[in-house]
Amino acid sequence: MSTLTKSVFLNAPKVLLATVYHLVLFRCHSSIWLVVVVISIVVSDVADGKIIIRNALSRRLLDSLLDKLIINSISLATVLYYKLPLWFYIPLFFRDTVILLGGIYLKRKQIVIFPNLLHKAGMLSIAITGMGIIMGLRSMWLIIAMYCLCYASLLDYIGLFLVFANSDGGSYYPTIFQGFKNIKEVCGLWLRSQCGYLQ
Repeated sequence: MSTLTKSVFLNAPKVLLATVYHLVLFRCHSSIWLVVVVISIVVSDVADGKIIIRNALSRRLLDSLLDKLIINSISLATVLYYKLPLWFYIPLFFRDTVILLGGIYLKRKQIVIFPNLLHKAGMLSIAITGMGIIMGLRSMWLIIAMYCLCYASLLDYIGLFLVFANSDGGSYYPTIFQGFKNIKEVCGLWLRSQCGYLQ
């Protein structure tokens, strides 16, 4: 069985659930069923995440790509159906694009960075906000909290990328906020170098 076939098979439940979400959203629009589908997708993502840890590097990248396609298709469909402003979706697309491009670069160097709690919290915040919109709860504070978590996880990922991108390969299990600590160290080194240059 090829790597692509295995990845599609592993993600089949999420692909099926995403299809059901679109059908329910645009055909019958049952808020309760939409929330049930979203919760099922989150549970499925957590379940196959345990399996993905044991997967080959090339398969992990395909799994990540399929995950992001599913999340973005559901997010865009929700934004269009509920006539939300496009700025609600564009930042999510930008975040996933940056992470995916970083993952492609790391794959070339045989490097795997597994998500930490902050990254998982960012994804969970998207699901919670989506369920809130479906149920009619369009709180600006909820949306702001989601963006804060999403971009905090993105900054943390960038910090991890800056450090591990120069390694010789391998798998890394970063602790929460480890990326922020790396960014702090890099900025500190840059500032010290600039101060020395000015002197």
